[in-house]
Amino acid sequence: MRRCWPKTSIGTGSNSTGDKISGYHPDKCGGFERKDAWDIRGNDILTSPIQQPDYASCCSQCQATLGCIAFTYSSASQQCSLKTSIGSGRSSTGDRISGYN
Repeated sequence: MRRCWPKTSIGTGSNSTGDKISGYHPDKCGGFERKDAWDIRGNDILTSPIQQPDYASCCSQCQATLGCIAFTYSSASQQCSLKTSIGSGRSSTGDRISGYN
């Protein structure tokens, strides 16, 4: 019998139990539209960005934060800026990746 258990995160993981295969895509985050080379200016929830290792972690942080509907992640500095809105201040920036719902 084949079964599939969709996950919302990778959690802490565990060792293989023989017949199970797991996988994830680090650039995906459910419910958010991804925009590469896109910076959302202003509308920050926090006074300074938080450190996150990748886009998916930044997205997960936004999902877990009340009032967050968008975020901008810098792959160069690994900084994640959580946003209350996308506003009107967007610009093209090489290392920035934004997500919004």
